[in-house]
Amino acid sequence: MYVLIGGAGMMGLDLAQQLLKLGHTVAIVDTDPLACRFAREKIGVMAFEGSAVSTTVLIEAGIKQANAVVTTLRDDALNLALITLSRSYSLPARRV
Repeated sequence: MYVLIGGAGMMGLDLAQQLLKLGHTVAIVDTDPLACRFAREKIGVMAFEGSAVSTTVLIEAGIKQANAVVTTLRDDALNLALITLSRSYSLPARRV
C-alpha cells in the first residue's frame, strides 16, 4: 500500500517507520528541509519538501497513486485542508 503522510514531526516519522517495517511504501511531505532529510536518510522513506496542502507538492508526492493519506500536521486547520484535498483525489476519508 502507498501511504502519504502530511507532517514529519515525531508522530509522522514514527508512523512512517512502522509502516515501512510492515512493507508499505511511504512518502512524507513537510516544509522543514531537515525533517525531510532525516526521513530520507535515517528512516528510508521518500520525503517531499513543501506544504502538505499545496496541490503541486501533493501531486509530486504521488497523491494520485496513494491508497491512504495520514495527516500529522501541527495545525488542525491544515489537517482538515489536507483531508479535504485528499477526497478530491478520490481517497475516502476514514476515521481512525
